[in-house]
Amino acid sequence: MSYLYSEENPLNLSIADSYRYNALTEEFVREPKTTVLSAPPATQPYLGDVVVLVDQHCVSACEFMSYWLQASGRATIVGQYSTEGGGGNTNAVTMPGGFMFNYTAGTDIDLKTDLPTFQAVEVVPDVRVPVNEETERRKLEGGDPVLDAGIEYLRRLAFERLGHEPAPFANGAVTTTVPAGWQSNADGAAYRSPDNPITLSITAWTDSDETDPDAIMVAVDPNVEKAGELVTNSGAWTIYGSDANDIYNIYGVNVIDGQPYIITTTTTDERLVTLMAEFILAPALRDFSVNE
Repeated sequence: MSYLYSEENPLNLSIADSYRYNALTEEFVREPKTTVLSAPPATQPYLGDVVVLVDQHCVSACEFMSYWLQASGRATIVGQYSTEGGGGNTNAVTMPGGFMFNYTAGTDIDLKTDLPTFQAVEVVPDVRVPVNEETERRKLEGGDPVLDAGIEYLRRLAFERLGHEPAPFANGAVTTTVPAGWQSNADGAAYRSPDNPITLSITAWTDSDETDPDAIMVAVDPNVEKAGELVTNSGAWTIYGSDANDIYNIYGVNVIDGQPYIITTTTTDERLVTLMAEFILAPALRDFSVNE
């Protein structure tokens, strides 16, 4: 676990105190923690995002790890259930025949909550995956809704951190914003992400004199379905979506001074559709402007 922390930002166990039962005084004695953990010198720690998947069977050592990563802000806990809440500091007793018996003789107390770190209070997921008919069916079909939720959380973090910058389209006739680092194609009509799962393009509709967004979109893509509307400084954009041959398109159509404009976002990865709409298309619609 130390390789998830750097020397500059180590895991400091002093965020909790240990309390261990003293048989002589018949009371729990406070034992402050002083341990600091980080990756060894001259090694490369992993400092990226971390998601920990837990369930009700996560107990003891599993809970120690989950608690410290969560309490230190180093990881996000994802699960349908909290952990068992059954770990603690143990004492060993030698039994006849060489058997060993371990029992809980103490616990750790979180200094912020003044409660046990997880004993009897559990490690509660930051992202709670619902327990419902859909998730249980996915399990029966061999799926893993908790793993899926963890991956989706990491994807969302990546999209939230996208930095947007102005970019010209249609030979400089219009401008909007695209994620930094995206490259335009040869004619400047489209931009795509470096790994090519998403494309953003803008066209000025000139195939007919039609100015009704519904009629225009039926001509562009017969498979479209209207999804809603987004009002921006440039006017109201009508949103459409289509799915054909594993190609997922989300469109925004707006008529400005009699000229229809179509902004299209496209991906072949169904898992990116919602994020594409929220973090790629929506900013492009809000920041769209026609250049004088």
